[in-house]
Amino acid sequence: MIEFLQDYVTKAAPPEVFAKGQQVTRSPESELYFVGRGLAGYVIDGQLVDQDYQPIVVAQPEASDAATVMGRAGELALGDGTPQRASSGPRVAVTSDSLTAEQRDALSRALAERGLLEELVRERDASIVTLNDRIADITTQLSGNADRANETIADRDREIERLTNAAADAEKVAADLVAAQEEIARLTAELSEANAEGDDAAKKVEALTAEIDDLKQQLSAQPAAKARGK
Repeated sequence: MIEFLQDYVTKAAPPEVFAKGQQVTRSPESELYFVGRGLAGYVIDGQLVDQDYQPIVVAQPEASDAATVMGRAGELALGDGTPQRASSGPRVAVTSDSLTAEQRDALSRALAERGLLEELVRERDASIVTLNDRIADITTQLSGNADRANETIADRDREIERLTNAAADAEKVAADLVAAQEEIARLTAELSEANAEGDDAAKKVEALTAEIDDLKQQLSAQPAAKARGK
């Protein structure tokens, strides 16, 4: 269990609100986070202790305009009412009324430095959020680009397949054309041979016809010759 040493609102969404003096039980990691930052102390046997289990003493300011500074004896802390974690020794309360001018200047510089550091932390957190958003955008863009690239590759593969099939069809048509041309050449040669044979046959028929006509003439002349011989 821990007890908050000041009012505190977390930066979570939605934020958690804790009041000074409120006691809560959280996970060990969460409790250590609050105790380590000086926002709360462990409640052990009714006493408040820090993460090193050293007693924490919280005192109220002596006057409304006095800044309460928590720390170990003889040691200055950050003056916003938030106890500083100590590694050893009990806590004591020091007010600005008891500080020398030099100590007040040192306190003022420490507070200014703390404000600057807190601003740097806020800027860092904002930058982290911005970077995470940018990373998410880039991741989304990369995912979209990858999807488009995959679609382009798929389209290319389909086009390659189409062209391959078209080339195979063209090769088949070319082979069929070659075969047809060869068949035409063969038939043309056969036709030429047939024409040549036809010419020879016609000549033979013509010669035979002439020979037959001559024989017919010879036959027709033979009886007349016998008659004259009587």
